Amino acid sequence: MPKKFLFVLTGLLLLLVGNSWHGLYSQNKTTEPVYASFALDSSLYEKMEVVHTTMKPAWYQFFAPTSALPTSLPADAPIAFVPKNDAQNPTLVQWTLVNQSKQALKLPTENGSLLMLQEAQDAKGKWRPVEYWAQQWGHMKMTAVKGEFVLKPTQAIMVVAPKYEGSQQTNFRFKYKMIDKKGKTVLAYSPTFQGFISPTQFELSKEDKKKGASYLD
Repeated sequence: MPKKFLFVLTGLLLLLVGNSWHGLYSQNKTTEPVYASFALDSSLYEKMEVVHTTMKPAWYQFFAPTSALPTSLPADAPIAFVPKNDAQNPTLVQWTLVNQSKQALKLPTENGSLLMLQEAQDAKGKWRPVEYWAQQWGHMKMTAVKGEFVLKPTQAIMVVAPKYEGSQQTNFRFKYKMIDKKGKTVLAYSPTFQGFISPTQFELSKEDKKKGASYLD
């Protein structure tokens, strides 16, 4: 098959996918989480390569929780992060995010994902990103569909996150964006948790640098 034809066909497919995403997520303007039960079945996820040689892009679509909320939650943050290991896929962790404050919390979204990534402490104890927010996927820059999700008091959503492996045991945390009472977008952090990582994952590949990457700063 001619390369020119393949290139045109690929471009048309990406355009169709981008348009369908825009139609799906531009409708997500309510205060309810995305109900996509099919995406909660871990058997549909391919086993992830969790020992990475470089930093990888973050994407955290959110869903309705699959189980009852825990009775006890950490009280050191407005949003509690409760992990649940996936028995079917050990490379993933299901995190339930619970609003335990007395007010509704606004979370900015982009293309159906929370603006969130994982950070870890390096050998010197400095917090550094191990994921980045991609400004370009593949060879095309997709138009970002921005939105806002309102997490009501006691309401919960769930995200699926990679469980990394490597030679270095360290502390992790989620870094995410919120909208404060004045309408200003601010950074927030989850409580820390332990895990393993490859030290090279603190570095961004040359190819991803060219595409553009954000650390949500």
